[in-house]
Amino acid sequence: MCIRDSNEVGAYQQAEHALRDALAAAERMGLYNVVATAKNNLGIALARQGKLEEANAVETEAIIDSAKQGDRRMEGGSRHYLATILELQGSLEEAEREAQRSAELLLIAPPLRAHVLATLARIRLAQGRTGESLATAREAMEELDKLGGLEEGEAVVRLVHAEALSASGQDEEAQRAVDEAKARLLARAEKIQDSNWRDSFLQNVPENARTLALASDAPEPE
Repeated sequence: MCIRDSNEVGAYQQAEHALRDALAAAERMGLYNVVATAKNNLGIALARQGKLEEANAVETEAIIDSAKQGDRRMEGGSRHYLATILELQGSLEEAEREAQRSAELLLIAPPLRAHVLATLARIRLAQGRTGESLATAREAMEELDKLGGLEEGEAVVRLVHAEALSASGQDEEAQRAVDEAKARLLARAEKIQDSNWRDSFLQNVPENARTLALASDAPEPE
């Protein structure tokens, strides 16, 4: 399993160890694009383990490194991860600014932009800005529908859309969104052949666990 896959299935500690090794090797060889990529992924691996202060520092370095290289895609991705880290730290205004900047940079990469729009919607929902959150979540869903699916972040887009609908009092539409999110998530999980990784994907990745929890809490049809 590659490093990125380790993050995507929730094997964050394994990803951290592999990324630290990759980062050290890339720094020795002067492979600065690899350095930026390793820091980008290391930041979120650390954040998912609760190491938020170090995650913030590493992701900030990834942003600086990417900007120096003129890599808008990587800078946008790193700002997205930093927004997530800041959100976890409770710094919602800073998180919103980073997510907005990321969305601007990622106009060149619609699949990544859909994901960051969902993060922005989640941040606004946490701020109590329900109407703005739902509008942003709908924009993310529109991007997802156009693309037909996302390599990374589809579960986030679908989950945040459902939560924004629920917070807006649109319960029936929210339930349909949760049901679809669960179905798509389980279909993706079925493609993971190793049962341990499959369980980790469903249980350790926060948005996946949250999706299943919402679906299980749904009222039974009459």
